[in-house]
Amino acid sequence: MVKKSKWQTTVALATEGLPAMKIRKVIGVDKATMSRMLRVLTDLGYFNCENPRDKVKFYMPTDKKYSPDDDIVLSTMLQEKRRGINHTGCFIDCHAQAYTVRISTMGKEVRWDNEWQTRGCSHRIFCKTFTDIGPISFHRITGEFSDTLKISFSHIKWNVNRGSPERYLSNIARKVFGWFETEYDARLINMRKCTGDHYSIPVRDPGLVKAAQEKVIDYYGEFQLDASPPEKVPHFESKRGFDPLRRVLVYPDRVDALENRVDRLESEMAGLRQDMRVFMLEIRQDLSEIKKCFLVPVRPDDLRDVA
Repeated sequence: MVKKSKWQTTVALATEGLPAMKIRKVIGVDKATMSRMLRVLTDLGYFNCENPRDKVKFYMPTDKKYSPDDDIVLSTMLQEKRRGINHTGCFIDCHAQAYTVRISTMGKEVRWDNEWQTRGCSHRIFCKTFTDIGPISFHRITGEFSDTLKISFSHIKWNVNRGSPERYLSNIARKVFGWFETEYDARLINMRKCTGDHYSIPVRDPGLVKAAQEKVIDYYGEFQLDASPPEKVPHFESKRGFDPLRRVLVYPDRVDALENRVDRLESEMAGLRQDMRVFMLEIRQDLSEIKKCFLVPVRPDDLRDVA
């Protein structure tokens, strides 16, 4: 008989409808490890958690079939989750980022996709797709006393484990402006960011999804839970920087770490309680021996006159 792996047993028991608390007792792991294992299976699409906000969680299998060959991938992702790496939940979306520069000189003509005039300014625009960046729009705005070039990239995914995206975005802008200078023999100066921060992460909790589709929820001005039309896809959105959303992403891993720490402390406390019981029994035995010594009946002194 071939022995089942812990992953195979977990998948089988979760498919039968057992809660996480009973599954971990069968396979012999602590609460934090069980939570990570089920999260890995959920992230990879094997299960959906029906009640993610409840203490006792139940998981429903999806159409994706489990194979014992997947154990290596599952175990690798479990180890990375222990180190704080989260493949599916660690990406944020950077929206509508734009940078501008002043055009000092322009040696070659640009083939623009569209041109139009506004009051006192002429506008020209074209788009180019970069292999490692994606589509970038170039917008030249020429006025009576100014000539600026604006680049915009509408959507970039960023891994929060790499830190803040600000430096990465500015490096992308420098790279794109450098390409423009080389391609059109131009000289660009004074690069600066011309849009505010706008980051978002998708919402997966069914309760939060329903709440976001009913109304916009603001969390103390740090971020909003919103489902913007027309798709009405719920997202946590922040226009006050990267840190509020980073905290939303890292808190689940911190909870796992705290659960693991609590389990370790509980086991240590159980050992201390056992040591205290043994110590108290020894003290009671010592006190009994001392008590016997003091309760020995005293006989009259033979040398003393007794009336």
